[in-house]
Amino acid sequence: MKRIIIGLFVLPLAFSLNSQTNRAGIITKISGSEITVRNENPNSPFLMGETLHLLTGDKSVTLQVTFPMQASAKCKLISGSISKLKINSIVYSGGIPEIKSPGTVKTAERTNDKLLKIDDFNTFLGFSKGDTMDKAVKIFGNPSKVVKGNIFTNSNDYYCWTNEDNCFISIVSQKYSEDHNKISHISILSSFSKFEHDMNKSFYLDTTKKGTVHYLHSKGFKDPALDLFGISREDIKKVLGFRSNEICIELNDSHHYWYKTWSKQDVVFSFNIDEDKLYSIVVYLK
Repeated sequence: MKRIIIGLFVLPLAFSLNSQTNRAGIITKISGSEITVRNENPNSPFLMGETLHLLTGDKSVTLQVTFPMQASAKCKLISGSISKLKINSIVYSGGIPEIKSPGTVKTAERTNDKLLKIDDFNTFLGFSKGDTMDKAVKIFGNPSKVVKGNIFTNSNDYYCWTNEDNCFISIVSQKYSEDHNKISHISILSSFSKFEHDMNKSFYLDTTKKGTVHYLHSKGFKDPALDLFGISREDIKKVLGFRSNEICIELNDSHHYWYKTWSKQDVVFSFNIDEDKLYSIVVYLK
């Protein structure tokens, strides 16, 4: 399941249109700032964050996949001019950027694995390791609730967004003894709670029309992880594939499945035991 890292290399200033080595697809639609690319390699689906390149004259145009699908992908322009793009233009895969520094970029190969991998959660809702609480406020706006920690109790800052009914997004900082401006983990819930047998239980709720998923979509987030809500434990295993480091913990009438990405970051999927539908995703960025 782990992507094969192919090392650091200098990003070329030009790509040969005659080379078919990294040919990925063809532009089929240009609608405002959104570009749709048809996949020419159905056994190698586009990946979230993958870069695609097009050479137009002496300028390189770069697209980035924002919403991968099985046969195509929606992309955004990250360099060059959109006026240079044409229907039926050929695009070439540039891999998935992992670490950027002047003149270099680290990439990963496109593989024949499933559309979504556990390692894709190294980046979640546009956030990755080292991102700050300030960035979260800039993207989501002012939190609905803020609980500040402090150095004396070695606690965390807690920000929560409940901007519409059934919307729950929370971000927790690292401890004050570490760096409380950096994000520790992000939680999103597509659920509702009810009191049963002297216990408050969480159950899956479709929030695509109102709630967490709807709110995130309205903010422009197209993370494919949002499509996982409501699937069963067996389905999550089919999507992510078998993982030797998978751990299941039963707590408060829920199954919590823990996975680790290649960079040792934790991702937790939660299911009500009786209902068996995914209602919570927690991604640790430290």
